[in-house]
Parts: sequence; C-alpha cells; structure tokens
Amino acid sequence: MFLTNGATADDVLNFTPELEAAGLAIFNKHHAGPLYTPPAMGSNIIRPGWSGGANWWGAAFDPDTGWLYVPSWAHFSVVNMSEGDPELSDLRIRPRVSSLSGPQRLPLFKPPYAQLVALDLNRGERLWSIPIGDGPADHEALRGLDLPPTGTFEKLGGPLLTKTLLFIGQGLTSNKLWAFDKETGAEIWETDLPAQFYAAPITYMANGKQYIALAIGGADVPDASVR
Repeated sequence: MFLTNGATADDVLNFTPELEAAGLAIFNKHHAGPLYTPPAMGSNIIRPGWSGGANWWGAAFDPDTGWLYVPSWAHFSVVNMSEGDPELSDLRIRPRVSSLSGPQRLPLFKPPYAQLVALDLNRGERLWSIPIGDGPADHEALRGLDLPPTGTFEKLGGPLLTKTLLFIGQGLTSNKLWAFDKETGAEIWETDLPAQFYAAPITYMANGKQYIALAIGGADVPDASVR
C-alpha cells in the first residue's frame, strides 16, 4: 500500500469551478503522483487506499465465458511518513494512516466512487463498467446539477453470479441489493434491505424455487439471515 500513489490534480473533483478550486487547495497540501509514485517524507495521498480499490469482498468468475466481474471502491488514504523515534522502535521511518475529506465533506476525487467492472480474461479487455449507487447527488453543493450516476462512496458487498444475472449489494447507509444483466451491465432489479451487509449472497433451490440469501445485521439490528 505504501509504494503506490495513483492520484494527480486532473483527478480532483470538478463538479463546479468553486469545488474544483477548493479540492485543488486540499490536494496540493500533500504529495501525490501517478500509480507507482514512491512516497515521500511528509503527507502522501495513496490511491487506492487501505480499503480498496478491490478488496476482501472478492470478485465473481464465469467459467463458461471466461469473464471476471470485479466490484471496487474508490477509497484513498493519507499516509504520513515521519522519522522513527529510536527510543521506541528501530524503524527509521514511521508511517501513520489517516483519512481525508474533500471540500464541504464531498469526496476529493472525481467519480465513479463504487463501480462494477466486467473483464474478458480470454482477450484481456474491459467489457463494461457501471457505477453502483447514487453517490453524493443530494449534497447541498450539488443541487441543481445534472450529474450522471456517480456510485456510492461506501463499500460494496461481495458479488454473486448466476447463469444470467449478477447480484451485488451495498450496506452501510443505503442497504441495497441489485441484480444486473451479466452480459451488458444493465440494471434489472433492486430492493431495499432491513440492515447492512458486506458478505456475498448465496443462492439455492428449494421445491422448484430459487432463493437468494444473505446475512444482515449490525448497529441496532440483530444478526439474521434473509432471503
């Protein structure tokens, strides 16, 4: 994580000229650069951050087509590199990780913030990518703007692939489960969930009917399985 950056001034959000100027003022206080830029002493923007890009929620593979479906989250971290204290450790450099918000608590960088990407592993090509979730469109600084879908700035759950559909959800505040056409990425269906979840759903057949099941819970909601 500490050996890559992957953020330049061109990546800073530009929903309005005012937000872009404020975002650049924040961005320019830190070291950053294209992917694989080595970190420097001081404050570094590391993108993707400690929680992704892609992360533990995994991906889904279709053995019939050789397609891989990868959910990702446009998280970034700030890593401060300072000299180590020889009285406390033999480390010459001490890294400390923190977070950083953009202007008016918006994301610092351009969307998409959460997305689903389909890759053809036979040809090494990206087939399609779609943002997942609504993102910060209801923020007061963005009211009146005709923004395309930006994707939620929250972690996604794991994907579940069937013969025709790909299911994936997002659980933290919006608690949604979606179904997409696996060939085109077109949204087929969505539903609200009673609580948050992160793990991948499962599917099974019972009495001739197919079910989607997943575990939910957290906060004030008891852990439970729903289908």
